[in-house]
Amino acid sequence: MSYRVRDLLRWLLLGSLLWVLLGSRTTQAVRSDNATPPGAYHAGELLVRFESATVQVQDEARGRQILRQYGAQQVETLVALQVERWRVPEGLEQEIAEALSALSGVVYAEPNYRVRALAAPNDPLYGQQWAHAKIGSEGAWALSTGSNTLIIAVLDTGVDLIHPEFHGKLTPGYNALDSTDPPQDNHGHGTHVAGIAGALGNNGIGVAGMAWQARIMPVKVLGGGGEGGHYQVAAGITYAADHGAQIINLSLGGPDGSSTLHNAVRYAYNRGVLIIAAAGNCGDGNYRTNGCDHENQPVYPAAYADEVLAVASTNSSDGVASSSNRGKYVDLAAPGVSILSTLPNGYGTGSGTSQAAPHVAGLAALLWSMDPSLTREQVNNVLKDTAVDLGPSGWDPDYGHGRINAGAALERLVSLIPPTLDPIHNAAQDGDYWVTWSSVPYATRYRLQEDTDPAFESPTLRYEGSSTQAMVTGRPVGTWHYRVQAYNAAGNSAWSASESTTVRPAAPTLYEIVADIEPGAYRLSWSSSTGATGYRLLEAPSDASDSAVVRYAGPDTSYRVTGQPAGVWAYQVEAYNQAGAGDLSETRTFSVSTSPIAAPTLDNIDNFDGNRIYTVTWTPVITDATYTLELSATPWFEAPIVVYSGPATHLAVTGQPAGLWHYRVRAHTPEGSSPWSNTRFVAVTGHVYLPTVIRAASAVVGQVALGR
Repeated sequence: MSYRVRDLLRWLLLGSLLWVLLGSRTTQAVRSDNATPPGAYHAGELLVRFESATVQVQDEARGRQILRQYGAQQVETLVALQVERWRVPEGLEQEIAEALSALSGVVYAEPNYRVRALAAPNDPLYGQQWAHAKIGSEGAWALSTGSNTLIIAVLDTGVDLIHPEFHGKLTPGYNALDSTDPPQDNHGHGTHVAGIAGALGNNGIGVAGMAWQARIMPVKVLGGGGEGGHYQVAAGITYAADHGAQIINLSLGGPDGSSTLHNAVRYAYNRGVLIIAAAGNCGDGNYRTNGCDHENQPVYPAAYADEVLAVASTNSSDGVASSSNRGKYVDLAAPGVSILSTLPNGYGTGSGTSQAAPHVAGLAALLWSMDPSLTREQVNNVLKDTAVDLGPSGWDPDYGHGRINAGAALERLVSLIPPTLDPIHNAAQDGDYWVTWSSVPYATRYRLQEDTDPAFESPTLRYEGSSTQAMVTGRPVGTWHYRVQAYNAAGNSAWSASESTTVRPAAPTLYEIVADIEPGAYRLSWSSSTGATGYRLLEAPSDASDSAVVRYAGPDTSYRVTGQPAGVWAYQVEAYNQAGAGDLSETRTFSVSTSPIAAPTLDNIDNFDGNRIYTVTWTPVITDATYTLELSATPWFEAPIVVYSGPATHLAVTGQPAGLWHYRVRAHTPEGSSPWSNTRFVAVTGHVYLPTVIRAASAVVGQVALGR
């Protein structure tokens, strides 16, 4: 089928769909039993995100055509999430969303679901600010009351911008309902939440919040009735994330999730923001009054468990508040019943998970204020690890990891953490190097241990003092392991993870090369290195140092070169032991002069059957020359054996032991000696003697095999 025909069919199908949707609908859409109740979202609003890839341009155009045919109008765009808010005919929100979702060029289309402030009616019978005594706020404040460089964004009904408890604490905010108006609270919920998180303390008036010095960013996403839409909440989240909020408090939610809301949460999360949300007030028989369809119905955004820290509500007896949600997404619990806090033009009490969440947000601000280097995950872990474990042991769906404990959380930072040892830089691999480590908050001194055993069975105290580095000198050859701990008057930290460095033998000193009276022969010698078990002598033509070969390896500190061809030869030596090789010495060179007498050429040695009988032959050089033939067990002739001297140009070998044997030959005349010839080797593998006829036949076969 051609693409043209396929596109025509798609247009026909789309036209049929539009006729069904537009021509056959009644004034009021009929909703199936499984559809979302209309009251769960803002009537006449739709959130749409189109695919931005160019391949989907046609589908995007069709999607916009559908919206226009319904009489829809685009209201605004949330650029950070690439989502558009459209005004559509009321009652047709889901119908239009389904039509759009059928197009591949539409990422999603969904109603603008409602969220509500998660608060219960005031209960004046509870005592004033009992929560601080319950969670140990006084002990936390002894260590930190917050920092004015840390921002808590309160996404809610706004904040009373002139309340004395927020004097000098508010950052520029944002009104997602009407960006031309300030985020002034016209409901009271947002001001109450903000006061719990960060009302000024020790100022002689009113109440004390959790983080006295932390700054509050007022972000209005809910109206005077305490309601808003996912678009407004998403806009508020992205604003807070883009304007420096380190913590976002969401004391709001609803039973519906959406791509828009979840994408906004991910947007902030991916920028390192700690997101804290009320778990919801669907925990008892009054769940319907809080917008829930059934008891303990998950509430969003708190139920986005991968990115959001969900907080349940507890009472003054550490019981879970009857209205508080329970469930698998609950992370922590905090006081949330009859909590005294700020209200526009005054003070009052409020109850619900809305009041529990800002306790956690304020405590997180105290932790970050005390140690700004903490990661979001570390703050999260401290909150959970120090919580009072209520209910069944470990995590449970009522309390999560437990009810927060402010005093214990900040004391956890005072408890010394182990230092972190830096990798030991010892490029020279000698015995002198620095060992350094990270400083630890509240530590006064450090201990550095050293051992050759990675398990530190018999450690030595290498350093003790207030510095975070120590110079180690004079370490002998070997591998040295180090660990460090911090301590103060209160006690010690655990030992750090270990780091190690290897000290290798120092580079030997290669002495001047001494010439031998024999042509092509000379002696190299070098100094010994402490801790070395052997040495390697590297040889290369001086103009090709990258092609060095090992001429000698062993325990000696000298080596005699013999039979070296004419040319300039370069040498270096290195020491080694079980830890490895050290640095190379300086380079020495030696020049071998060209001899006036040419070297003989040693022929290939035939010994196909590998027995002990073979003949070594070479070419004559000059009349009346005599020859010296040497044998060696290595190609370098470190310990050569003279096996023939005389005028012949061959030697019949018999009874040679098994092994790999190397030969070389040189000529002698009254004028002098030639250089050594090329080397040849022969393998003797056994002691089998074959009859002469068979040997001769084997030789012929071998010659044929070699292509002679």
